[in-house]
Amino acid sequence: MNSLIQFMRESPSWSTKVTHFTQSYKISLKLLGLFFVAAILALPGCKKPDPTSGIDLLPEEDLLNANRTDTLTLLVQSEREDSLRTDELSVSLVGSYVDPKFGMVRASAVSQLKLSTTSALFPIAYEVDSIVLYLEYDGYLYGRIGSPYFLVNEIEESLVLDSNYYSNKQLAVKPDNLMKDGEERQAIKPFAVLQGTTTIPPLRLPLDESLAAQLMSPTDPSVLTSDDNFRAYFKGIQISTLAEANGGVFNVDLVDPGSRMTIYYRNQDGMLEDTTSYTYTITTDCARFTRFEHEYGGSLLQGIEAAPLAGEISCFIHAASGSKVKIEIPHLEEFNALDRRTVNGADLIIPFDNDPRFAAQEQLVLLYKNSSGELRVLPDQTSQTIGGLADFVANVYRFRIPRYIQGVLDGEISSQGLYLLSTRAGVSVNRVVCHGPAYSPDVPSQNMRLILTLSSD
Repeated sequence: MNSLIQFMRESPSWSTKVTHFTQSYKISLKLLGLFFVAAILALPGCKKPDPTSGIDLLPEEDLLNANRTDTLTLLVQSEREDSLRTDELSVSLVGSYVDPKFGMVRASAVSQLKLSTTSALFPIAYEVDSIVLYLEYDGYLYGRIGSPYFLVNEIEESLVLDSNYYSNKQLAVKPDNLMKDGEERQAIKPFAVLQGTTTIPPLRLPLDESLAAQLMSPTDPSVLTSDDNFRAYFKGIQISTLAEANGGVFNVDLVDPGSRMTIYYRNQDGMLEDTTSYTYTITTDCARFTRFEHEYGGSLLQGIEAAPLAGEISCFIHAASGSKVKIEIPHLEEFNALDRRTVNGADLIIPFDNDPRFAAQEQLVLLYKNSSGELRVLPDQTSQTIGGLADFVANVYRFRIPRYIQGVLDGEISSQGLYLLSTRAGVSVNRVVCHGPAYSPDVPSQNMRLILTLSSD
C-alpha cells in the first residue's frame, strides 16, 4: 500500500506540506497568440470566461484576453481500491449491509484483550452470573441499523502490536459463536435521553457463560499471571454481524474505558455468595484492526475485481477499501502548441447522486500518480484551497487544480492520471455515485467536466 494514502486513513480533513513550484507569466494576449488559441480551442465549449467562475489568477483587465473551454475529453474508470492499513486507528467499525448498487459490505473489529490487573485471582469455587462484552459507540452510523445478528468469535492467530494489519487480513477464527443463545440480535441504540440529559450507553453483548469458565479456570494457572501469557492462551476476538439487506455499519471506540469484557460471578469460598466481577480491558497496548469485505455480485460494481469499469456514464467511490476513480485528460498536452500559454483557471466539476439511505461522502481527495506509480498530492493542495467538499445543495464536488495543469504542460509533473478517493477510508463505509463525462447529453451541467481557462502571448 502506498505510504502516502495512510494519512487519509482516519482524518476527516487533511493537508500535506510539499515543495511546490510557482510560475510567473506575462498575461497580454497578442493577435498572433489569439490565432493559435482559437485554432486549438476550436471546441463548442470555448468562450470568453465568466468572471463568476472563480478565476483568481487573472487580472480583471485581462479577462477578455483569455479563452475558456469545458469540453476537454476526460477518460474515466472505476477501479478496485487497494487494501488499506487499519490497525490502531481511533475507531473500529462493526456491521454489514447489502447495498443494491455497491453490493455487500461487512466490517469486522478484531482486537486483543488484556488483564485488568497484574495477575488475575479467582476463587476455587464460583458461580458465573454472566459475561458481557461492552462496546462504546463513536457516533457514526451508516445504513439502516435495527437489531443486527452479532457474531463474536475467538481468533486462532496471535496478533503483534507493532505489526501492520490491513483491511483484507483474514484471520482464522474458531467456528463457535460466543454470543449467548437467543441473545444474538441486539438493538443498536447510540442515543438515549435520561432525565433530560443525552447519554450514549455502550452496546451490551451477552456472551456464553462457558467462555467465563475458559478464562477463569485454565488448565495452566500461569495463564493468569501476565498479559503475555494470557494473550498466548486467549488470542483475541472478532466482532461482526450477518449481512442483511436492511443492515448498517457503526463505529466503536475499543480503547475507551467503557469498552471491555466483564465476568460477573458469585464467590462461593467460605460460603460467601456476594456477586463480584472481573474485567478484561482493551487499551492502546492491544493490537487491533478493522477487516473489510466486499461482494459485488449483482451490483453495479460486478466484475471490478477483475478489471476496471468504464466510467463514461457513472463512476463509483467507496471507502473501506472499496473503489476509487481514475481520471485522464488525454489531449491536455496539445495546448503546448501555444507560445507561453498560462493556465489561469482549472476547475474539475464532479456532480453526484445523493442517495437518502446511503449518504454521499462529505469530502473526496484528488491525487495524481507519478511516473513511478506512486500517488502524490497536487501542488494546488498546499498553495490554495483545492476543494473537494460536497455541495449538498447542487450535489457536486469541485476541485481547483490550475497549478497541477500548468505543471503537466510545463513538463514539471509527469502524471499517469488523477485519482478520486475517500478522505475517511479507514473509519467509514460511505460511498458515492459520481456522474461521468457522458452522463447527460442533454444537460451538460450534470456531466463531469474540466473547465479550463488560459491565455497566451
